[in-house]
Amino acid sequence: MNAGKPFYRQRGDDLCAPAVGPLVNTLSVNTLIKQSKRTDPTHSTPRTRFMHSLTIIASIQADQDKTELVKAELEKLVDPTQSERGCLQYDLHQDNQDPTHFLFYEIWESRKLWQDHLKSAHILAYKTATEGAIKDAAIYEMTKR
Repeated sequence: MNAGKPFYRQRGDDLCAPAVGPLVNTLSVNTLIKQSKRTDPTHSTPRTRFMHSLTIIASIQADQDKTELVKAELEKLVDPTQSERGCLQYDLHQDNQDPTHFLFYEIWESRKLWQDHLKSAHILAYKTATEGAIKDAAIYEMTKR
């Protein structure tokens, strides 16, 4: 695909609404969807939903010989955390170049709810299971501006 040029799909393509026209700019379809959601007062858009939230970036560096253990324990956190009150987003990432480096991108409704998460049974179990297996860890609390 050429950089800077819009990507068009033919009408009838499964990913585009056929009523929009013979050639559809996917950006235009996304704009139409967003506009229709804005007119629905029961729909909260991501922008308003995350406006006063807390963003957490958690960077975890596993010991070289403990990478698989740490990865397995981090993966165990995802489902229970996503079900927690106040968790809007909780995504685990692993570095493509350095498999010992993991990152959580989290969005919480409030700092208090995030702190409650840190006291949860699954976080305490993770800390116990990975004791001595973490080389470095850093947590960054951020607010969207």
